[in-house]
Amino acid sequence: MAEISGSTAYEGRDIGSLIEDLNCDSRIKCLNARRALETRGQDAVLPLIEALQHGKEMAPMHAAKALGKIGGPAAVRALVGALDNDDSGVRWAAAEALIAREHEAVKPLLTALIENNNSQFMREGAHHVFSEIDEEPAKSVLAPVVKALQEGVPELEAPLQAKIALRSL
Repeated sequence: MAEISGSTAYEGRDIGSLIEDLNCDSRIKCLNARRALETRGQDAVLPLIEALQHGKEMAPMHAAKALGKIGGPAAVRALVGALDNDDSGVRWAAAEALIAREHEAVKPLLTALIENNNSQFMREGAHHVFSEIDEEPAKSVLAPVVKALQEGVPELEAPLQAKIALRSL
């Protein structure tokens, strides 16, 4: 029997039960719950942020992906914060979600790089995101930041370049 698509199987389900389904045994069930949450848009952002920050097992990664699809200032801030998560899978999902939100993510991520320059995880996440941006003029503005994250003493040089980039955007 074919799996019922997320758009029909999850119609009418409340956001709380969909959030619970982000942490499940079935990859398809988790995916369908995530897609249903994405269709809820901004109404799902706060519960998804909670799942990103405090969820168990697979829920934070699914929440990051959903927040990347939905976007908005609160979602982007939460994703930027997740770049400093102890779990490498969550950091990767957050970085990929920020790449998807490209222009919306640049300024908040530059600001976080300045404010949290001692975090190696934040620097690695910023490097990953900024390296994937290929549209001008952001690419040119971010090039010195990417270089500072790769060479020398990134915890000192990257925040300085991030400040310059922020003024240029």
